[in-house]
Amino acid sequence: MTKLETSEIFSLMMIAWPNAEMFRGGLSKLDVTITLWHRCLGGTDRWIGQCVAYELCKTNKFPPTIAEFLEKCTELTQFHTYEVYRLLNQVKRGSYMYEDLQEFVNTLPTSSLLSQLIFAMGGASNLVKPAGDKQRWNLEAFEMAYWQTIKKTAPQLTAGTRAIEGGQK
Repeated sequence: MTKLETSEIFSLMMIAWPNAEMFRGGLSKLDVTITLWHRCLGGTDRWIGQCVAYELCKTNKFPPTIAEFLEKCTELTQFHTYEVYRLLNQVKRGSYMYEDLQEFVNTLPTSSLLSQLIFAMGGASNLVKPAGDKQRWNLEAFEMAYWQTIKKTAPQLTAGTRAIEGGQK
């Protein structure tokens, strides 16, 4: 996350908790505080950070510490990582039930997240990739399609939710 992105999240928290001590002291103090948050949040994904900020605004009476914020970011990242594997396992189970993957994909509701991911990947044929004389699941492309698809959802719409199916809570 860049310092500007950290500032955007901090601005949201300033609006949510205007009387909090951490937001007092003028611009010079805030710059130091934002710099500290930026350095601590370093590798946090912007979208994850925004989702966490909105969720905390809805659920907490007081602003989070950096550690609390990072913990929530880690939890949300882990949730989405598990979700990638859950959805890919759904595809794997479907592949055993049908003659080919396209037949399975045709049974999915077009509004489902799984259908959207497969479409974002360029179709069922891209779910697997050659590996020598065999084929293996294309986890990397599936995961990339998942993140690209899920990040199209506005962070404020996902706050307080863990699963987003078809763009709905």
